[in-house]
Amino acid sequence: ATAALQACRRTGGTGGGWRASVEGVSFSRKTMPGPQGMNTVALLTAAANSLGFSPAKTMAVAEALYTSGIISYPRTESTAYPESGPELADTLSHHASHPLWGRHASALIAAFSARHLDLPPRAGLDKGDHPPIAPTRSVTQHALHRADEWRLYELVARTWLASLSPPLRYWENTASLSLGSETFTYTWHSLCEEAEGAGAESGLHFAAVMPWRLKELALHAPPFRQGDAVEVQDVRVERGRTRPPTALKEAELVACMDRHAIGTDASIPTHISNIIDRFYVRVTDTEGNPWSEEQGGGRGRGEGAWGTRKGRSRRRWRRRECKHWGQRGRKFRSSGRPGAAWGSRRRRRGRSAEADGEAGTAAVGAGGSRA
Repeated sequence: ATAALQACRRTGGTGGGWRASVEGVSFSRKTMPGPQGMNTVALLTAAANSLGFSPAKTMAVAEALYTSGIISYPRTESTAYPESGPELADTLSHHASHPLWGRHASALIAAFSARHLDLPPRAGLDKGDHPPIAPTRSVTQHALHRADEWRLYELVARTWLASLSPPLRYWENTASLSLGSETFTYTWHSLCEEAEGAGAESGLHFAAVMPWRLKELALHAPPFRQGDAVEVQDVRVERGRTRPPTALKEAELVACMDRHAIGTDASIPTHISNIIDRFYVRVTDTEGNPWSEEQGGGRGRGEGAWGTRKGRSRRRWRRRECKHWGQRGRKFRSSGRPGAAWGSRRRRRGRSAEADGEAGTAAVGAGGSRA
């Protein structure tokens, strides 16, 4: 590497001004497949990556949407749609007037009518349980009361539309540049002509409703042509060291549990919540600081010195003491010992229970069969 660096620098002369010549440019057509039908594991993973939701929060919001009749049943292992093309087409027709993805839904309806696409798609795996998670109604953000419900619904709806859409076709371009005796390669991507169109069926690919997937390609115009001379601003050799793996993200943990058959799609959120609540693990940000629900994103419940059941009870008592400023709060603070206040209450509760028992016995003795 050092010898190649010295050779490149000698090519530029003493005054710098290195120039590399483009020896050739090659093009290859690539295809990026869209997502399959969304099952529970895919929902948990996508919500953690895109929305920052914890698995428990994702399932709580999904169940609220399901009980409201907005999405289908959120606990499933299947990624293949059943053979019910008319039902999918009817659901698509409700989304044709949606302000965000109505145009894409209309293009899908036209493609299915012309038999340019299969309805339902043939990709995926049917586990024999419930169908993949999909929206059952077309709603807007103003129709939902909570922001978390809209964010999860939008993720489900866009993934559902993307799973019905064709793959994304693009060009992978590679340029060979020579500088002195060394050869370098540079790769960039650009969309195919049919992916850039604006007609009813042109530009119809899954990334139209999942635009964040385009960031993986780093799309831009072709910068090089054969025979061009490219100015080189700097030539250097970078040194680095291997680094240990980072801590697991919640999405990676869900994927690992599913891959190693630890729990089921319905119990994975519960397992993760249990190990967080019992302080076997902690959820942190990228810098190692504890992450709590109040910080946003649903990242666990922080950490502290409340690892035991007794500690959590004291924590609830202190929170109640600060929240409620009344006669009960003053009594707790004046006692100095929350146990004494709770103990006195238990003693009073026990005496009232004994009195109720004596009254009940007397009533039974007087009435005979009364209980």
